[in-house]
Amino acid sequence: MSSEVPEIKDVQELIALVDGLNSHVHKNSNLLRATDFLEFDSVLDVGFGRGGASLYFALAGKRVTAISLHGLGVTPPAEVLDERHPGELMDRLGIERIACDFRDFPGGRRFDLIWMSHVMEHTLDVGAFLRKAHGLLADDGWLCVTVPAFKDQVVMGHVSTGWNLGQLMHALAVTGFNIREGHFVRHGYNVCAFVRKGNALEEKIAEGMSWDGLSIATLTEPLVDSLWPITARQGFHGEMEQVNWFREFYEVALSPWEPDYVPWLGIDRRAQRKPHPFATPRSRTFGADNIAVEHVIRAYPYDSPHHQLRDCLALAPRTGYLVEFGVSRGGSVNYIADAMPDRRIWGFYSFEGEPEVRGNVWLVRGFFEESLPKWLEEND
Repeated sequence: MSSEVPEIKDVQELIALVDGLNSHVHKNSNLLRATDFLEFDSVLDVGFGRGGASLYFALAGKRVTAISLHGLGVTPPAEVLDERHPGELMDRLGIERIACDFRDFPGGRRFDLIWMSHVMEHTLDVGAFLRKAHGLLADDGWLCVTVPAFKDQVVMGHVSTGWNLGQLMHALAVTGFNIREGHFVRHGYNVCAFVRKGNALEEKIAEGMSWDGLSIATLTEPLVDSLWPITARQGFHGEMEQVNWFREFYEVALSPWEPDYVPWLGIDRRAQRKPHPFATPRSRTFGADNIAVEHVIRAYPYDSPHHQLRDCLALAPRTGYLVEFGVSRGGSVNYIADAMPDRRIWGFYSFEGEPEVRGNVWLVRGFFEESLPKWLEEND
């Protein structure tokens, strides 16, 4: 491994290098781009690995502190940096590198953003890990945490597993983070949350209440509803694609990026940053020529109709009618019935015969123009 500072003489070479350092975690570089939606200056990169995230933040002009158990991170493969360590480039950008366990990191400092990508699955005490991050955040700071999605294969070193959006949101809620106004997404192999600290459980946490005492199974329903951005009850489906994720994410993630700060190339655009993407309303037109840009690029991809339905159910109100029009063979109406066994589901259908449905499904037969007015009259 060379001790020389890499001679990066071209911006495109630098961009390719940083993207390569982040490519070992599937689509992780896309999630880094989502931090463009946040306002922050100082960053703590926990478990910086190859250094890709730290470099991205430093090139955006942020003040970066990076920690890992080894201080230098993991040497990247030869094709990424010609066998040269990214630590040399990190030093050149003024990134503070510290070798320590996150649990031992000094508690007197505060950061605007803490980036924890694929590190929390390596700790046996997730609660202590998140409370440590809570204490290091500025009052209006952001915790950006990513964990691997659940899979059947056992991965050495992964001791806290089984992650989906619901599980991650629950862990964050009981450790004092504001999930109601947070942003959550399942993106590739990543289960990701962007949250600020502070919620109605802070006093109970300070009093030492157990995690079980802070769970949705033991708290009052009004308190749970005030904490969560979705309807959360004991046993709810936590496998969701997104909750309150950034609408512009795919537009930004798929677009080229440019560094704001590369001192040895004479680039310093820190004082010329564009306004926050959500700060300036943009006019929207809906002609056929731009429908893909205006709508499709912001759509969230689902790998099955039931996954889409699952997210819809998570946002459904706790009261009111649940109705499916077009029951067909009963697949989706039975899915809804299984997900909400304490609710009555109405299913409208016009086919001959009667589909096999769950006990909490009430079928309404006939064409909609005939059956719906009668049903509305009887259920007004």
